[in-house]
Amino acid sequence: MKLRKNDPPRTFNIGRGEPIVISDVAHIELEPNEQVTFEAPGGVEYDVARKTWGFYATPSLNGRLLDHKLRAVLARSPANKYFVFLVERGREDEFQRYVETEQNTIVRWLDNEADLRACENAAITPVNAGPPLHCMCGGDRFRTEHTYFAPPAGEVRFESAPPDSYRREIYRCTLCGHYISVFALKADFYQGEYVDATYGDAAGMRRTYDKIMALPPERSDNVGRVARINEHAARHLPAGARTVLDVGSGLCVFLARMREAGWQCTALDPDERAVRHAREVAGVAGICGSLPLADAGRYDVITFN
Repeated sequence: MKLRKNDPPRTFNIGRGEPIVISDVAHIELEPNEQVTFEAPGGVEYDVARKTWGFYATPSLNGRLLDHKLRAVLARSPANKYFVFLVERGREDEFQRYVETEQNTIVRWLDNEADLRACENAAITPVNAGPPLHCMCGGDRFRTEHTYFAPPAGEVRFESAPPDSYRREIYRCTLCGHYISVFALKADFYQGEYVDATYGDAAGMRRTYDKIMALPPERSDNVGRVARINEHAARHLPAGARTVLDVGSGLCVFLARMREAGWQCTALDPDERAVRHAREVAGVAGICGSLPLADAGRYDVITFN
Protein backbone atom coordinates (compact mmCIF):
# COMPACT_ATOMS: atom_id res chain seq x y z
CA MET A 1 0.00 0.00 0.00
CA LYS A 2 1.17 3.52 -0.81
CA LEU A 3 -0.32 6.47 1.10
CA ARG A 4 0.00 10.01 -0.24
CA LYS A 5 -1.31 12.76 2.02
CA ASN A 6 -2.50 16.03 0.52
CA ASP A 7 -0.90 18.81 2.56
CA PRO A 8 -2.75 21.08 2.48
CA PRO A 9 -5.91 19.17 1.52
CA ARG A 10 -7.60 20.00 -1.78
CA THR A 11 -11.02 21.53 -1.04
CA PHE A 12 -14.07 21.97 -3.24
CA ASN A 13 -17.78 22.66 -2.87
CA ILE A 14 -20.61 20.26 -3.69
CA GLY A 15 -24.30 19.96 -2.80
CA ARG A 16 -27.57 21.52 -3.88
CA GLY A 17 -28.42 23.05 -0.50
CA GLU A 18 -25.96 25.06 1.53
CA PRO A 19 -22.53 24.39 -0.06
CA ILE A 20 -20.70 21.40 1.45
CA VAL A 21 -16.93 21.80 1.61
CA ILE A 22 -15.14 18.54 0.83
CA SER A 23 -11.50 18.13 1.85
CA ASP A 24 -9.50 15.67 -0.25
CA VAL A 25 -6.95 14.61 2.40
CA ALA A 26 -5.14 11.59 0.95
CA HIS A 27 -4.74 9.09 -1.89
CA ILE A 28 -4.21 5.39 -1.26
CA GLU A 29 -2.72 3.04 -3.86
CA LEU A 30 -3.40 -0.66 -3.24
CA GLU A 31 -1.83 -3.75 -4.71
CA PRO A 32 -4.16 -6.60 -5.79
CA ASN A 33 -5.80 -8.30 -2.77
CA GLU A 34 -4.87 -5.49 -0.40
CA GLN A 35 -7.68 -3.97 1.64
CA VAL A 36 -8.25 -0.78 3.61
CA THR A 37 -10.90 -0.32 6.28
CA PHE A 38 -12.60 3.00 7.02
CA GLU A 39 -13.92 3.36 10.57
CA ALA A 40 -16.43 5.62 12.30
CA PRO A 41 -17.50 5.80 15.95
CA GLY A 42 -19.84 3.08 17.21
CA GLY A 43 -18.26 0.14 15.41
CA VAL A 44 -19.09 1.35 11.90
CA GLU A 45 -16.69 -0.08 9.31
CA TYR A 46 -16.41 -0.02 5.53
CA ASP A 47 -13.89 -2.11 3.59
CA VAL A 48 -12.49 -1.57 0.10
CA ALA A 49 -10.45 -4.37 -1.46
CA ARG A 50 -8.26 -4.12 -4.59
CA LYS A 51 -8.40 -6.91 -7.16
CA THR A 52 -6.50 -7.41 -10.40
CA TRP A 53 -9.73 -6.51 -12.25
CA GLY A 54 -10.77 -3.54 -10.13
CA PHE A 55 -12.22 -3.17 -6.61
CA TYR A 56 -14.64 -4.74 -4.24
CA ALA A 57 -16.36 -1.42 -3.60
CA THR A 58 -18.30 -2.76 -0.60
CA PRO A 59 -18.48 -5.86 1.55
CA SER A 60 -21.57 -8.05 0.95
CA LEU A 61 -24.57 -5.71 0.84
CA ASN A 62 -26.89 -7.99 2.79
CA GLY A 63 -24.22 -9.54 4.98
CA ARG A 64 -20.98 -8.08 6.34
CA LEU A 65 -21.91 -4.49 5.47
CA LEU A 66 -25.05 -4.83 7.60
CA ASP A 67 -23.03 -6.37 10.41
CA HIS A 68 -20.98 -3.19 10.50
CA LYS A 69 -24.12 -1.01 10.73
CA LEU A 70 -24.20 0.27 7.14
CA ARG A 71 -27.12 0.10 4.68
CA ALA A 72 -26.47 0.46 0.95
CA VAL A 73 -28.89 2.46 -1.18
CA LEU A 74 -28.97 3.27 -4.90
CA ALA A 75 -29.89 6.91 -5.67
CA ARG A 76 -30.22 9.09 -8.76
CA SER A 77 -29.27 12.77 -9.04
CA PRO A 78 -31.31 15.36 -11.00
CA ALA A 79 -28.68 15.05 -13.76
CA ASN A 80 -29.37 11.29 -14.06
CA LYS A 81 -26.15 10.26 -12.37
CA TYR A 82 -26.43 7.21 -10.12
CA PHE A 83 -24.72 6.78 -6.75
CA VAL A 84 -24.47 4.09 -4.10
CA PHE A 85 -24.64 5.57 -0.61
CA LEU A 86 -23.83 3.74 2.63
CA VAL A 87 -26.16 4.92 5.40
CA GLU A 88 -25.40 4.33 9.06
CA ARG A 89 -28.21 2.43 10.73
CA GLY A 90 -30.16 4.83 12.93
CA ARG A 91 -29.36 7.85 10.74
CA GLU A 92 -31.96 7.20 8.05
CA ASP A 93 -33.87 10.40 8.89
CA GLU A 94 -30.71 12.46 8.48
CA PHE A 95 -30.05 10.73 5.15
CA GLN A 96 -33.61 11.43 4.01
CA ARG A 97 -33.15 15.14 4.73
CA TYR A 98 -29.93 15.06 2.71
CA VAL A 99 -31.71 13.37 -0.22
CA GLU A 100 -34.47 15.98 -0.18
CA THR A 101 -32.00 18.87 -0.01
CA GLU A 102 -29.97 17.44 -2.90
CA GLN A 103 -33.19 16.67 -4.84
CA ASN A 104 -32.05 13.09 -5.35
CA THR A 105 -34.30 10.11 -5.94
CA ILE A 106 -33.96 6.93 -3.90
CA VAL A 107 -34.11 4.20 -6.53
CA ARG A 108 -33.82 1.18 -4.22
CA TRP A 109 -32.41 0.16 -0.89
CA LEU A 110 -29.78 -2.55 -1.44
CA ASP A 111 -29.64 -4.10 2.02
CA ASN A 112 -32.33 -6.79 1.94
CA GLU A 113 -33.20 -9.89 -0.05
CA ALA A 114 -36.44 -8.55 -1.53
CA ASP A 115 -34.90 -5.40 -2.99
CA LEU A 116 -31.77 -7.18 -4.20
CA ARG A 117 -33.90 -9.84 -5.92
CA ALA A 118 -35.99 -7.06 -7.47
CA CYS A 119 -32.81 -5.57 -8.92
CA GLU A 120 -31.73 -8.96 -10.19
CA ASN A 121 -35.08 -9.40 -11.89
CA ALA A 122 -35.01 -5.82 -13.29
CA ALA A 123 -38.25 -5.03 -11.46
CA ILE A 124 -37.07 -1.78 -9.91
CA THR A 125 -39.60 0.93 -9.05
CA PRO A 126 -38.10 4.02 -7.37
CA VAL A 127 -39.51 4.52 -3.87
CA ASN A 128 -39.64 8.33 -4.07
CA ALA A 129 -39.37 8.79 -7.82
CA GLY A 130 -38.91 12.29 -9.14
CA PRO A 131 -39.00 13.10 -12.84
CA PRO A 132 -35.63 12.38 -14.48
CA LEU A 133 -33.96 15.19 -16.34
CA HIS A 134 -34.32 14.98 -20.12
CA CYS A 135 -33.15 17.22 -22.92
CA MET A 136 -35.44 18.33 -25.72
CA CYS A 137 -33.31 16.19 -28.09
CA GLY A 138 -34.13 13.06 -26.08
CA GLY A 139 -30.75 12.87 -24.36
CA ASP A 140 -30.59 11.94 -20.69
CA ARG A 141 -26.91 12.42 -19.81
CA PHE A 142 -25.55 15.80 -18.73
CA ARG A 143 -22.32 17.50 -17.71
CA THR A 144 -22.33 20.15 -14.98
CA GLU A 145 -21.03 23.36 -16.55
CA HIS A 146 -21.48 25.81 -13.68
CA THR A 147 -22.99 26.00 -10.22
CA TYR A 148 -24.25 29.18 -8.55
CA PHE A 149 -24.11 29.22 -4.75
CA ALA A 150 -25.51 32.78 -4.61
CA PRO A 151 -28.01 34.58 -6.85
CA PRO A 152 -26.45 36.54 -9.71
CA ALA A 153 -26.75 40.32 -9.49
CA GLY A 154 -30.22 41.50 -10.47
CA GLU A 155 -31.93 38.11 -10.23
CA VAL A 156 -35.47 38.25 -8.82
CA ARG A 157 -35.79 36.42 -5.49
CA PHE A 158 -38.81 34.22 -4.78
CA GLU A 159 -40.35 33.31 -1.45
CA SER A 160 -40.42 29.60 -2.27
CA ALA A 161 -36.65 29.55 -2.74
CA PRO A 162 -34.85 28.19 0.37
CA PRO A 163 -34.34 31.21 2.65
CA ASP A 164 -30.93 30.18 3.97
CA SER A 165 -29.35 28.64 0.90
CA TYR A 166 -29.17 29.05 -2.85
CA ARG A 167 -28.11 26.66 -5.57
CA ARG A 168 -28.61 26.70 -9.32
CA GLU A 169 -26.93 24.25 -11.69
CA ILE A 170 -26.29 24.76 -15.36
CA TYR A 171 -26.18 21.39 -17.11
CA ARG A 172 -25.15 20.70 -20.71
CA CYS A 173 -26.56 17.78 -22.69
CA THR A 174 -23.72 15.48 -23.78
CA LEU A 175 -25.67 14.53 -26.91
CA CYS A 176 -26.62 17.89 -28.47
CA GLY A 177 -24.89 20.51 -26.29
CA HIS A 178 -28.13 22.21 -25.13
CA TYR A 179 -27.92 23.98 -21.76
CA ILE A 180 -30.48 23.46 -18.98
CA SER A 181 -30.82 25.52 -15.81
CA VAL A 182 -32.03 23.55 -12.79
CA PHE A 183 -33.41 25.38 -9.77
CA ALA A 184 -35.88 24.21 -7.13
CA LEU A 185 -39.29 25.88 -7.40
CA LYS A 186 -42.59 24.77 -5.93
CA ALA A 187 -45.13 23.22 -8.29
CA ASP A 188 -47.61 26.13 -8.18
CA PHE A 189 -44.90 28.79 -8.62
CA TYR A 190 -46.52 30.37 -11.70
CA GLN A 191 -49.97 30.58 -10.11
CA GLY A 192 -49.06 33.71 -8.20
CA GLU A 193 -45.54 33.97 -6.87
CA TYR A 194 -43.94 34.80 -10.22
CA VAL A 195 -46.14 37.86 -10.81
CA ASP A 196 -45.86 38.95 -7.16
CA ALA A 197 -42.06 38.89 -7.17
CA THR A 198 -41.48 40.14 -10.72
CA TYR A 199 -44.15 42.83 -11.20
CA GLY A 200 -45.81 43.29 -7.80
CA ASP A 201 -49.42 43.53 -9.00
CA ALA A 202 -51.63 44.21 -12.04
CA ALA A 203 -50.54 47.85 -12.12
CA GLY A 204 -46.91 46.76 -12.17
CA MET A 205 -47.67 44.42 -15.05
CA ARG A 206 -49.25 47.26 -17.00
CA ARG A 207 -46.30 49.60 -16.40
CA THR A 208 -43.80 46.97 -17.56
CA TYR A 209 -45.99 46.07 -20.54
CA ASP A 210 -46.21 49.70 -21.67
CA LYS A 211 -42.46 50.17 -21.25
CA ILE A 212 -41.61 47.12 -23.41
CA MET A 213 -44.25 47.95 -26.03
CA ALA A 214 -42.66 51.40 -26.38
CA LEU A 215 -39.21 50.00 -27.23
CA PRO A 216 -37.95 50.74 -30.74
CA PRO A 217 -38.06 47.66 -33.02
CA GLU A 218 -34.29 47.15 -32.97
CA ARG A 219 -34.38 46.76 -29.17
CA SER A 220 -37.41 44.43 -29.01
CA ASP A 221 -36.85 40.69 -29.05
CA ASN A 222 -40.63 40.26 -29.47
CA VAL A 223 -40.52 42.09 -32.80
CA GLY A 224 -37.82 39.64 -33.87
CA ARG A 225 -39.82 36.62 -32.70
CA VAL A 226 -42.88 37.75 -34.66
CA ALA A 227 -40.78 38.26 -37.78
CA ARG A 228 -39.28 34.78 -37.51
CA ILE A 229 -42.67 33.13 -36.99
CA ASN A 230 -44.23 35.04 -39.88
CA GLU A 231 -41.38 33.96 -42.13
CA HIS A 232 -41.83 30.34 -41.07
CA ALA A 233 -45.62 30.52 -41.49
CA ALA A 234 -45.28 31.94 -45.00
CA ARG A 235 -43.35 28.81 -46.01
CA HIS A 236 -45.31 26.15 -44.14
CA LEU A 237 -48.88 27.33 -43.44
CA PRO A 238 -51.72 27.99 -45.88
CA ALA A 239 -52.78 31.57 -46.50
CA GLY A 240 -55.61 33.05 -44.45
CA ALA A 241 -56.36 33.45 -40.75
CA ARG A 242 -53.74 31.89 -38.52
CA THR A 243 -54.00 30.99 -34.85
CA VAL A 244 -51.39 30.93 -32.10
CA LEU A 245 -51.41 29.74 -28.48
CA ASP A 246 -48.70 31.19 -26.23
CA VAL A 247 -48.01 28.97 -23.20
CA GLY A 248 -47.01 31.02 -20.17
CA SER A 249 -48.07 34.32 -21.68
CA GLY A 250 -46.93 36.56 -18.80
CA LEU A 251 -47.00 40.21 -19.89
CA CYS A 252 -48.42 39.19 -23.29
CA VAL A 253 -46.20 41.58 -25.24
CA PHE A 254 -45.47 38.83 -27.76
CA LEU A 255 -49.14 38.11 -28.41
CA ALA A 256 -49.92 41.80 -28.69
CA ARG A 257 -47.34 42.01 -31.47
CA MET A 258 -48.71 38.84 -33.08
CA ARG A 259 -52.23 40.33 -33.01
CA GLU A 260 -50.90 43.44 -34.76
CA ALA A 261 -49.47 41.12 -37.43
CA GLY A 262 -52.93 39.65 -38.08
CA TRP A 263 -52.90 36.50 -35.96
CA GLN A 264 -55.78 35.22 -33.83
CA CYS A 265 -54.10 34.94 -30.42
CA THR A 266 -54.81 33.00 -27.23
CA ALA A 267 -52.84 33.34 -23.99
CA LEU A 268 -52.48 30.39 -21.59
CA ASP A 269 -51.27 31.22 -18.09
CA PRO A 270 -51.93 29.72 -14.62
CA ASP A 271 -52.20 33.17 -12.97
CA GLU A 272 -55.66 34.73 -13.33
CA ARG A 273 -54.11 38.23 -13.21
CA ALA A 274 -52.00 37.44 -16.29
CA VAL A 275 -55.12 36.15 -18.08
CA ARG A 276 -57.09 39.32 -17.27
CA HIS A 277 -54.10 41.37 -18.44
CA ALA A 278 -54.06 39.43 -21.73
CA ARG A 279 -57.74 40.08 -22.32
CA GLU A 280 -58.05 43.67 -21.08
CA VAL A 281 -54.66 45.14 -21.99
CA ALA A 282 -53.24 43.07 -24.85
CA GLY A 283 -56.66 42.49 -26.41
CA VAL A 284 -56.34 38.72 -26.96
CA ALA A 285 -58.23 35.66 -25.75
CA GLY A 286 -57.10 34.14 -22.46
CA ILE A 287 -57.28 30.75 -20.73
CA CYS A 288 -56.33 30.29 -17.08
CA GLY A 289 -54.53 26.96 -16.72
CA SER A 290 -51.50 24.88 -17.60
CA LEU A 291 -50.68 22.14 -20.07
CA PRO A 292 -51.83 19.46 -20.50
CA LEU A 293 -55.26 21.06 -20.99
CA ALA A 294 -57.94 19.05 -22.76
CA ASP A 295 -60.07 22.03 -23.86
CA ALA A 296 -57.29 24.35 -25.05
CA GLY A 297 -58.34 23.84 -28.68
CA ARG A 298 -56.32 23.50 -31.87
CA TYR A 299 -53.82 26.05 -33.20
CA ASP A 300 -51.54 26.57 -36.17
CA VAL A 301 -48.69 27.53 -33.87
CA ILE A 302 -48.00 26.89 -30.17
CA THR A 303 -45.17 28.92 -28.63
CA PHE A 304 -43.12 28.56 -25.46
CA ASN A 305 -40.71 31.24 -24.29
